[in-house]
Amino acid sequence: MAQTTGMEQPKKDLEATGTGWEQYTTELLSIHYDRKGYTYQPVPDRTHGDNGLEGWVDETGEAFQAYSGEKCDTTKKLTAGQKKKITTDLKKLVKYRSFWESVFGPRNVILTKWFLVVPEVPCRTVLEHAGKKAKELRDAGLPFISSDFKGYVVTPARYPEARAVCREPELAQHMIRVREPSSEQIASHDAPEFVRNLRTKLGKLVPVAVDSRIDEQIKQRIRDHLRRENYLSDLDNQFPIHCDELKEFLALQADQTKTDEFLDEDSPKARFRRVKSELKEGLSKMASFASESQKLVVVNGTIAYWLGECSLDFVE
Repeated sequence: MAQTTGMEQPKKDLEATGTGWEQYTTELLSIHYDRKGYTYQPVPDRTHGDNGLEGWVDETGEAFQAYSGEKCDTTKKLTAGQKKKITTDLKKLVKYRSFWESVFGPRNVILTKWFLVVPEVPCRTVLEHAGKKAKELRDAGLPFISSDFKGYVVTPARYPEARAVCREPELAQHMIRVREPSSEQIASHDAPEFVRNLRTKLGKLVPVAVDSRIDEQIKQRIRDHLRRENYLSDLDNQFPIHCDELKEFLALQADQTKTDEFLDEDSPKARFRRVKSELKEGLSKMASFASESQKLVVVNGTIAYWLGECSLDFVE
């Protein structure tokens, strides 16, 4: 029997439509399964479509499709649209059988459940339809479909914790505490080239500084770098979508900083201040999930990392 797990949906769920609904579903399921220690595998669909699945989870044999019904302005139309989506996409698993055998075979994956994720379920007949079409797929004898394969129609209410994260990006501010690097981390950070780069570049910033002052600055930059690494690790474990967005932003910023190096006519100190200011400004716009102290950790740690890994240098 097909099932649903909730009718009343938050406003964001109902407003996310079309491609937006697909992205929301991917984020929701990625967070949900990451918290369980599993991996939700989304199916890229930009060039050849998704061949019937939005994504799946190897460990559980669960498969997913998303449908917003954004053009359905009546209950009757939404009911018909959901039924058509169920019929069409389950048939695709038969149509693209060879493709899915090549995907699931090497992974030893057998699908046991198929979920259509929707903003709301307008009529119980949709549930009956999912159950009926799931049985038809069982009877087709596909090697990657289990003998007790079932179809479900669910809403984001099935995933309350993941939905809370999606609806409240600031949740990461409260759930992640910045961890100071341990003495073991600092002692094990044996990277001679990283330290040499720091010494050379800090010497350009403060050319008349005594060695003892430079040594203290190197220790501080290493602590900044490790503190950022701890934050990114915790963010990746608890909020992988946020972490991916942040890492992508930092990688683009690093490339831009390196590209601009030889066109920069500012003094080393002026360039250092400007790069740090631009990084801080960019983070304030894209990292709404981070608190001000967390953003400061990312800024200081990223600058330290760039100094040690050559993304940030100064032309004298």
